[in-house]
Formats: sequence, structure tokens, C-alpha cells
Amino acid sequence: MKPRSQGYLLLTVIFGLLCQGFASPSAKIKEEKIMPTASCEENIASASSNLFAFDLYSELKKEQGNLFFSPYSVFTAMTMISGGAGSQTAEQLRHGLRLLTPDAHGSLANLQAELNLPGSNYQLSIVNGLWGQTGYVYKRSFIDLLKKTYHAEVAQVDFAKDKISACRTINNWIE
Repeated sequence: MKPRSQGYLLLTVIFGLLCQGFASPSAKIKEEKIMPTASCEENIASASSNLFAFDLYSELKKEQGNLFFSPYSVFTAMTMISGGAGSQTAEQLRHGLRLLTPDAHGSLANLQAELNLPGSNYQLSIVNGLWGQTGYVYKRSFIDLLKKTYHAEVAQVDFAKDKISACRTINNWIE
């Protein structure tokens, strides 16, 4: 028998022995808890977030040095902002964020719920806040969207008169 044929025969025998262990009726089957799969809406939100992350990384990596950021957090914050934008700005945000569904807010809320299913071995905790100029009036529909979908509010600080205090307030909130 040629050496090459012997090698093929040996590989076939090894493969057969390995497969026997997997197909054996006495093989122990590990019982795993099966988690429900994500719905189409969560998959769409996840795909949008991933596309945005790659776009953002492509831009940020142009600078020299180390890079650390949370694309999901940036995506969530910018999607929140899109909920208060006018038609042209909203469309530009939809395009830039790669939002693939008209109900981006609902999809993102469903994805967040999916990521934090009770009984799962992990939990993703994200806190986003929006900060606006003191005295500016926001649409009720925007405020309601933030509360209902993102569990967030628009806090107001005076950027115009006291930038340092505004920055300090925001930084203290982050910590």
C-alpha cells in the first residue's frame, strides 16, 4: 500500500472512531437550558448596532493611539436623540446610525429586554442620559419616548452661562 493511501486509511479509521463516540446510544447528553431565540426586531436592532459600530470604528481608528469606546452605548444615545429630531435631521440620523426599521426605538427596547432576560447568566446594564440647555422646552412625545423606551430623562444645565458647572454636573452624574 502506498504511504499516501495508508495516511487516508488511518485518517478514516480515526474519524470513524471519533464519530462512534458521538453516535453511541450510551453517550451522555449534556442537558442545557435552551434560551429563546431573538425575534426579528431584536435581530434588526442588533444588525443596525453592529453596522454602526463598524462604521464608527472605521472613522475612529484613523487617529493614532489606543482606542476604547462602547459602540452600543453611543448607538443607543444617538438613537435616543433621533427620537426628538425633525424630519430632515431624523432621516440623517437614521442613515448614519444604519437604522434598518421604522420602529428603531421599539426594536432597541426589545433588544435590551432580550439581553437582560430573567434567568440568563449575564446582564447588560447601560445608563444613558441627555443633557439640554436650561429653559429649552422639549416635545412631550420626545420626553415620553425617553421615559418609556429608554428609562431616561432630559436633564437641564446652563451650557450658555456656566460651561464649567455644566460639565461638572454631567461628570458627577456619570460617576
